[in-house]
Amino acid sequence: MSGPQVYFSLPPKELFTFPPANLPASLPPPIKERTFRAPFGISPWLFNVAMRPEVPFLFAATYILTVFALNAVNRQRNHKPWWIARQPFFKPFVVLHNVVLAVYSFATFIAMFRAFKHTWPGFDNPNGLAGIADSMCKIHGPRGLGDAATYNTTINIWESKNALIHMTPNGNPDPTDVGRLWNEGLAFWGWIFYLSKFYEVLDTFIIVAKGKRSATLQTYHHAGAMLCMWAGMRYMSPPIWMFVFINSFIHALMVRFLNLLVLVRYMLTTGTVHLLHSFGYQRQGPQRCQARPHDHPDCAVHLGRKLRRDSPVHPVRHPDRHSVQGSCHRFVCRG
Repeated sequence: MSGPQVYFSLPPKELFTFPPANLPASLPPPIKERTFRAPFGISPWLFNVAMRPEVPFLFAATYILTVFALNAVNRQRNHKPWWIARQPFFKPFVVLHNVVLAVYSFATFIAMFRAFKHTWPGFDNPNGLAGIADSMCKIHGPRGLGDAATYNTTINIWESKNALIHMTPNGNPDPTDVGRLWNEGLAFWGWIFYLSKFYEVLDTFIIVAKGKRSATLQTYHHAGAMLCMWAGMRYMSPPIWMFVFINSFIHALMVRFLNLLVLVRYMLTTGTVHLLHSFGYQRQGPQRCQARPHDHPDCAVHLGRKLRRDSPVHPVRHPDRHSVQGSCHRFVCRG
């Protein structure tokens, strides 16, 4: 007699109706455990309000229309930075924004990795591929093949094939069951990740404030991610754990890498300023510097606006020569 098997079939056609059905109802938020899978409690009112379909749909539509309008404004302004982007606090704010997102994304990735580790049955489990599919594709209920709690769309109830597995008095899966992705962290971290998609649109407004154009791909990415996270969390779709797991890792890696580049550039720029100051001013002396101000090699390094105006070595843009980036400078001494 063969054991459990894995087979593929088309999804039921009722899943493609629009607007989608209201059932199953959203499960209550995770219980307050003070553990890594649920560090703090979530207000049931707030949880259910965020799951209402009009919230992400209206926000996403407003966001898309606003970005298109701001792109048009920037074109009329010849892509000049806004007033706020020229303020001293703007760059530190952008760095802080990226650091917060990086730390949060990394924490989400660790939480989902932990949930995956607690759910994964192993390749050597007695049920083979069927046991793996059961663990990864059925996210409610206790661990074990046949013990999952699933929603029966024919009679509209939560049920389990194992008669020993009971639902709560209100008919929902038990929130204290462990061994599957929903209670192991997806319910909490997935919902918070869904909320983070509303905050991440700030990335677009930072770009727009710099006078740049927000790419269409980025605009639809933010709006699409918001709607996908809502649908996955609202209807407790098993594949949503992959979205949270992979997307949080990419965000943590990408944002941390970009911030590292900014930090390295700042350190190199600052070090170059001190090096040029020491070499051009102290070794050559102010008299020679004043007598022969163009002794320094052309296009030595691109410093932009990093050099201070009171520095003895001050960049002067070539009036007749430019590098590929248009940032070629000649260093002259201001004794």
